Amino acid sequence: MIDMRMKNAQLEVAQVGKFDFVIINELFDRALFDLKAIVHSQRLKISAQRRARAETFQALNIL
Repeated sequence: MIDMRMKNAQLEVAQVGKFDFVIINELFDRALFDLKAIVHSQRLKISAQRRARAETFQALNIL
């Protein structure tokens, strides 16, 4: 099982350039913080905000 996980990890590391974010799970608390930050940042993107706050965007006549 560990051998398989290590092989998968090597394949994932080789593909790192294809991803927008990288979380290195060396310290659990730090990795969790980073993951939460990514989720939060995705919720703040214009496309997400436009959907979530359509009425506000319309009232302000933006986008």
